[in-house]
Amino acid sequence: MGGIPSLIRDGENGLLVPAGSPDALAQAPGRLAADPDLRRRLGDAGRRLVESDYGVERAVAAWLALYQELVPAAAPGRG
Repeated sequence: MGGIPSLIRDGENGLLVPAGSPDALAQAPGRLAADPDLRRRLGDAGRRLVESDYGVERAVAAWLALYQELVPAAAPGRG
């Protein structure tokens, strides 16, 4: 599984609606508008997910690991 369902957990950090269901899609914003606690809980959980999985520290670590994997150690006599 990939895409949106791999990031969003229905009722935990967002709302998912079935594909091809315009009625469910139309109802989701109303559900959020009517429930400030749900909005806050989903928003807080979404923020935590982004900070932990996609924050600057994680991105830098991933780029550094990739760089170290792709760039061979300095050849003898270099630097």
